[in-house]
Amino acid sequence: MANDETGEAPEARRSDISAPSPEMVAAYVEANKVVFHYVKSKHARTIHVDGVFGGPSPKGDGITIGVFSERHPYPDSSVYVPGPEAGKLVEDRARRKTTRDGVVREIEATLVLSLENAIQMKEWLDEHIDKLQRMRQTEAIKSIFAERIIRGTRNVG
Repeated sequence: MANDETGEAPEARRSDISAPSPEMVAAYVEANKVVFHYVKSKHARTIHVDGVFGGPSPKGDGITIGVFSERHPYPDSSVYVPGPEAGKLVEDRARRKTTRDGVVREIEATLVLSLENAIQMKEWLDEHIDKLQRMRQTEAIKSIFAERIIRGTRNVG
């Protein structure tokens, strides 16, 4: 495949977003390669993200991104009473107490990126957004053809 402006074949590009430090590169020059190992910290988890909030840091040395998920407010308390079935409790919804209206945006994590890492993240996101859009377009085309084939077989005979 043809090389792009980076001099690399597109499939050879890194899919991670952080470049190694100059010191790390210098340490591995003799080996002609750098091996990165991905290890999950004990705090690693999967986070569903509905949106982001943030901007440039107060000192102007990076970008702060708060990622949040949205949900309806949980009740502060709820009351259960004996139900018609022996040994079963049912919630008395009239006595449920909720002090919040609207939607809760729960900040799940805050990301702090240098300008350079933010640019790399933007490029990484752009690349993967393009891939996903192409995948969805391909799936839509397949769906259209499948529907035409199904309609065609119904009209036959």
